[in-house]
Amino acid sequence: MRILMWTLLAMWSAPSLAQDLTASVDRTTVFEGETLRLTVTHSGSSGAEQPDFSVLEPAFYVSDLSTSSQFNLVNGRRSTSISWSVLLEPRETGTIIIPALEVSGKQTQPVTVTVMPRAKSASSDRDIFLEMAAAPEDPYVHSQVLVTLKLFHVDALTEGRIFEPEIVDAVVERLGEDVAYTATLNGTRYRVLERRFAVFPERSGALEIPAATFRGRVADNRSGFNSIFDRGRRVTVASEALSLDVLPVPQSAAGNPWIPARSLEIQEFWPEGGASFVVGEPATRTLRIRAKGLLAPQLPEIQIPESTAFKVYPDQAKTQSTVDAEKDWVYASLEQSYAMVPTRAGNLTLPEIRIPWWNTQSDSLEYAVVPAREVIVQPSSRPVTSESSPRTIDNAAGTPGLSPQSKPSYLFSVGFWALLALWLLTLLGWVLDRRWRGQPRKLKPARSDERQRAVKGRLRKACQEADAATAAQLCLQYARLENPRTTIRGLRELAGMAQSVELSQALLDLDRFLYAPNTDRWEGEQLWVHVNEGIAIRHREQTATGIGASALPPLYSR
Repeated sequence: MRILMWTLLAMWSAPSLAQDLTASVDRTTVFEGETLRLTVTHSGSSGAEQPDFSVLEPAFYVSDLSTSSQFNLVNGRRSTSISWSVLLEPRETGTIIIPALEVSGKQTQPVTVTVMPRAKSASSDRDIFLEMAAAPEDPYVHSQVLVTLKLFHVDALTEGRIFEPEIVDAVVERLGEDVAYTATLNGTRYRVLERRFAVFPERSGALEIPAATFRGRVADNRSGFNSIFDRGRRVTVASEALSLDVLPVPQSAAGNPWIPARSLEIQEFWPEGGASFVVGEPATRTLRIRAKGLLAPQLPEIQIPESTAFKVYPDQAKTQSTVDAEKDWVYASLEQSYAMVPTRAGNLTLPEIRIPWWNTQSDSLEYAVVPAREVIVQPSSRPVTSESSPRTIDNAAGTPGLSPQSKPSYLFSVGFWALLALWLLTLLGWVLDRRWRGQPRKLKPARSDERQRAVKGRLRKACQEADAATAAQLCLQYARLENPRTTIRGLRELAGMAQSVELSQALLDLDRFLYAPNTDRWEGEQLWVHVNEGIAIRHREQTATGIGASALPPLYSR
């Protein structure tokens, strides 16, 4: 009984011994006068002492301390954690390092925060205003631009909506949910609602980002009338429009796939315990690309160099786009597995894999490399039948009257039974085909794409509401999602590539409406009827017919 009690106590307490200490902030880049929240989490114990936040006071104003504990019990395993959260307002601009904080003998990793100076603006003298900023202002084509919308207001919002800018010739992705915090400008304390987007320009030259607008109501606390039926005063504010100078593909990157990223790496993985190479037996090799500042469709397919030593059978690639915790960057990943089948034994070489990409931070051409490696391939353990040495029979020493021609052949008997089995299978297949011919086949439903469905739903709404500008942008996005390997620059080009004559005409009508200011209203029902059937283009059909890989167009236009 005593041994059992100690065993149960050990099982209960063991999971809690693994302790971890982390420190994180909700934003790593803020402007002067804004606040950020620091969270310190200690896992493995709920009785840890609170860290000393006074060490932060030389660089920050510290306020709003809160504590929370968490206890989980899953499948007999328990986990506990405690978190401390504080609101920090930087005292000065520049790069500030949040020092390591100590909890129960452990220390957190330092965190770096960048505080940007705020330009003086007349708008900061108002009770409510909207700011929009973009970085960088001179991006490369197809690279990420971070667009930030900030709504500053003194009084509480009772209702309202931010109307985002509709950007033409660019792919726009929302970066997470809105973030709320406070900021002090010119001595006035503001509440701030921040929203972020990742914008990917699709052509070089000037890119116009129209003004964003907020329409809603704010509580009028200075009117002296505080009724529950008072919805507040109506307000409408707009940001300033932005103009970006999108740079073309540089000459030094010509001849390579255009992959502009903040960072890009490729990794190689083998089965746990390593791969063993045997002639004729497959070994699984997995390659993974991860890029910062790209969408998943922008990543190239990994081309394995040809080799007479291996036969390569690729699996279906898996792609994914994610957003980092700070909501600053989009991360794209591509993972693809290959079955590597050695064709001969000995010391063989897996060729080097090189992927060229453009580093937008250093403004230079770089290469992600999987170096060549030597592997030892063992011969196959399967028995090999040699047919080069003829079998001879000595009739003088053997049974009289039995010659090699009259003795039954083992190979002949095996071949006879194999042919008989093949004939029977063919006959069975013919009978089944006659029985099942004419019956409809059930098709498996196509794999759904959440992003494609979302864009299609927004496009339907834009057509129903006769919102021509939004419908044009969403048409291009939907066509690119359906045809990710094809370059589509505008409505007229899409109309010329569409296989459906009715869809082509509807796209041309939409394009003419956008450039015809005297037209009163655009009717989007016809466009939706044809788009709902899918956007099939001629270029994609030609690609699927299997023209040589060298004849394929590049992933994106330049």
